[in-house]
Amino acid sequence: MWTWLTRAGGSWLVLLRERNMLLTEKEFAKSQRVHVPNWARFRKVKLSMARLQTVLHERRREAKLGKEQTQTQEEQVKTE
Repeated sequence: MWTWLTRAGGSWLVLLRERNMLLTEKEFAKSQRVHVPNWARFRKVKLSMARLQTVLHERRREAKLGKEQTQTQEEQVKTE
């Protein structure tokens, strides 16, 4: 059950490291007053992080709904 969470968490950490590296490059370029190379990568990383966050949110919601349905079914069995 938790396999998807560890995989997603690992992907999140990789994206976070990439974003931080790109922000560091941006600050360095800013201090040197040069153009930031590969700035399109930052948008891609940001988009990937947003997509991953959406997937995690949907999975948590589905897990919560599944748990609530299971509890409701257990309560119905007890009342019968």
